[in-house]
Amino acid sequence: MGIALTFVMGPSISNDFHFSSAALLIFAVNIYAFSAVLTAKFLHVYSVFTLSFMAMTVGNIFPGIFMVGVEPASYQALFNTKSIFLFITLGMFKSGSDNVIFYYLIKMAALLLH
Repeated sequence: MGIALTFVMGPSISNDFHFSSAALLIFAVNIYAFSAVLTAKFLHVYSVFTLSFMAMTVGNIFPGIFMVGVEPASYQALFNTKSIFLFITLGMFKSGSDNVIFYYLIKMAALLLH
């Protein structure tokens, strides 16, 4: 519903709206849904904690390499106290718990389908 509203109301709300941004959003949602289907089919035998940990690890390493390649000095902001606190609270607790819940729901759906 939100994506449809983005397409319909986007041009009237803002002059900076671009259909390419909304199309990229739809593409990302489709890839996310496709990963859920593949996870339910092939990875339902693994623990939700293992899946969550590996998803967060891979999701941090590869974009991190890209980030350092684009802006080599960008990693320096990670070493101040405020950044480390935010990384731990938002990154580890919030995203970690969300990933565990996401993979738990996928695992339960896979059990229902088998």
